[in-house]
Amino acid sequence: MKIDLHVHTVYSEDSTLQLDDIIRAVGEVKLDGLAITDHNEIKGAQALQQIAPFLVIVGEEIMTADGEITGYFLHEKIEPGLPLIDTIQHIKAQAGLIAIPHPFDRLRSSALKHNKLDLITGYLDLVEVFNSRNIFQKDNHLAEVFAERSGFGKIAGSDAHSASEIGSAWIEIETFCGAADFLNKVKEATFTASKSSIMVHVETKAKKIINGIVKK
Repeated sequence: MKIDLHVHTVYSEDSTLQLDDIIRAVGEVKLDGLAITDHNEIKGAQALQQIAPFLVIVGEEIMTADGEITGYFLHEKIEPGLPLIDTIQHIKAQAGLIAIPHPFDRLRSSALKHNKLDLITGYLDLVEVFNSRNIFQKDNHLAEVFAERSGFGKIAGSDAHSASEIGSAWIEIETFCGAADFLNKVKEATFTASKSSIMVHVETKAKKIINGIVKK
């Protein structure tokens, strides 16, 4: 199966991706599925899961008190702003998998604080070793080295916020059933990836500004 493990919908305030557009884009790039990892929300993932003709993994990119982590195979939303360990415990209580998104991206203020990595290695399942939105390729490389050294499953995702980004990064994994089977089979998975244009960051910033104006 070819799966993009990092996609956002309009339920993330910085994304323009409507559910119908996601379905169309997945068909065009011939993926077998994806994970929706909206910021601090799972409603978009759950809604897409009901209508998509392909596998949808319910994920959430959660802002903790110490930076972002991602929960996969979730059933309930986890509130943002909690201490890192509390967030991890909430993910594990749902039998979900814990991943670090873009762990070494030097330009993201939302990235998990590096001094917290060693404190949570005993809880981690996955590390995002390629994020198409990382501007510096070295940052992806550092994530891959960290994952290999620590023995975590390596995953990749486009971090798509627009339709054209979907499928710029994906893993190829044997067909699986549920979180535990995914974690076992991801050890043998491979990934294919390419970087997104730097212009996607401009689009995302504009979306945030517009949303900020609308909320006021």
